[in-house]
Amino acid sequence: MSEDKKNENIKATGHDDFNEKEEIEKLQEKIKKMSDSEQTDEQNEQHQAEFEQEQVEEQPDTSIIDYDSYPIEEENDEDKNQPKKFIVSVEPKSVKYFDNLSVDERSKLFNELLSNYIENEDKINANKRKKRIIMHIIVAIVTLIFAVPAAFYVVNKAIHLTVLNYKGAQANFEKLYESRGIILEHQRMHKNQ
Repeated sequence: MSEDKKNENIKATGHDDFNEKEEIEKLQEKIKKMSDSEQTDEQNEQHQAEFEQEQVEEQPDTSIIDYDSYPIEEENDEDKNQPKKFIVSVEPKSVKYFDNLSVDERSKLFNELLSNYIENEDKINANKRKKRIIMHIIVAIVTLIFAVPAAFYVVNKAIHLTVLNYKGAQANFEKLYESRGIILEHQRMHKNQ
């Protein structure tokens, strides 16, 4: 395949032809049709099949594009600030309210709710970190209160037992030397006789 044909295929699937509001409204209409409670299961299956068929038709044929020759664009600050599109599910009790909102109002509402959720999660995580730090401090204080005196007690007992052991050994050696001395005196006396 020549370079011109590759470039034509890439241009055909580019983002220039994508109209955001039209696509969102089309998707919303399809979702609304699928979610109507008056439809039968058969109609739902038919709409689902149509929706899937349209999705397959809208997707570009990626087998034609040679991704190795396609230049990879690096993300810059402008791309990071671009809004991204998501499809969300709305509970049945909120569908009427959501349908009455414009696309911009929906986006604004969703972003506000998401911001509030993120703030709440940050607060919850901050509280969890505070609790964890407080628990570590309590454990450290309890350890200092009980472990340091216990360590001094154990060291004191060990030193006391060591001193007693040395005193006992000293007494045993004294008895041994005394008895040895007495035995030697007896032996000398007997030899002299």
